[in-house]
Amino acid sequence: MGTRSWAAMLTIKAFIGILTERHAKESESLHPILAAEEPEAHLHPNAQKTLFRQLTDINGQLILSTHSPFLAAMADLYQIRSLVKTDTGVVAHQISHVMSNEDKKVIAREVLAKRGELLFAKCILLCEGVTEEQVLPAMFAVYLKASPWDIGVSCVSVGGKNYGPYVRMASSFGIPTCILSDNDGNTKTEVEAQIRRLSKEMNLTFGANLYGITYLAPGNDFEAELIAHGLRDEVIDALVLYETKGSTNERYRKAKYKELNALTDALLIANMREAKSSYSGFLADVLLENPRKKTVDELVPPNLRASFDCIKGWL
Repeated sequence: MGTRSWAAMLTIKAFIGILTERHAKESESLHPILAAEEPEAHLHPNAQKTLFRQLTDINGQLILSTHSPFLAAMADLYQIRSLVKTDTGVVAHQISHVMSNEDKKVIAREVLAKRGELLFAKCILLCEGVTEEQVLPAMFAVYLKASPWDIGVSCVSVGGKNYGPYVRMASSFGIPTCILSDNDGNTKTEVEAQIRRLSKEMNLTFGANLYGITYLAPGNDFEAELIAHGLRDEVIDALVLYETKGSTNERYRKAKYKELNALTDALLIANMREAKSSYSGFLADVLLENPRKKTVDELVPPNLRASFDCIKGWL
């Protein structure tokens, strides 16, 4: 079906080309308008990108409706319109402020090229690193009894503290955004300065209907927050799964448990930081399985619950 649709679109493109040549020879004006509903349906992602490039060569105006993050990522930011159904009708959003070329490039490069699906989110939860990106969806599901994806929430690591491009993009398209930030070192000072700058430049009010920010406990990054909240056993389970690579050798597993249980909290946290992107997926599974039958409050730290409550309020 995808290739048939692609062939049909290219046939229309050729027809418009013939019309354009004919009108040019007869010195008659012509402004074609082509409207296509999800022309990328059933196409491979690379084919979607090729189709988009082919269609944008058409003389005249092109209007595409799409749910494809690949097409959205290829479009110029100022050309995108987001249509959102509300209780009172459909609201159209677009880039509402003039951005510098550098800001525009950063959003295109850092956000849309890697995270085009964010344009289709109902809410966005921004976090600092890969551990949070893998663990937070599990905690979200434990707390709210629903996967974030099931209810349209995207959880995204910004790879550091650079929240600005994501907030700029989300604010333009009316997507509620909550930041869950570490609180170690001078992180809070840096993030607050960034928020003040964004608030001033874009006239945003954090803590209002569309923007929220929650910090972990003072002095904590995400790993320290988990241990401080009493998730030591769950973390050790995850590290054993990671380090034993799924081995069924019970003596080997017991030795690993003994080794990790002997560590102080500080050394365990150091181990977690070294294995961030490796053990976090296992930790998400452990939290969802909840082998010790802990309560929701025991599994989900209060500062994380605050972020989830913020999103729940928006939804």
